[in-house]
Amino acid sequence: MEGVYIWIITAMLTYGSADITTYDKDITELTFESDWDCHEYIFDQKVILADDLLAEYRLVDGENLTGFDFFCETRFIQTEDI
Repeated sequence: MEGVYIWIITAMLTYGSADITTYDKDITELTFESDWDCHEYIFDQKVILADDLLAEYRLVDGENLTGFDFFCETRFIQTEDI
């Protein structure tokens, strides 16, 4: 099975009611060579990523955002799917 690995920047969000939601930050113009490169990007761009996240997800269904964290998710995409 041929394919490529992609890294997706994901945020885990927590709200006052302890619900956990995730969202994928769609950054299609970026590519990473490794998991380390993805984490380095998050470290270097955390303010921009947080601004985008807070603008859209600070309040959801009447619940205030109480915490969040970013991580890199690796996915394998079969070549024929691209």
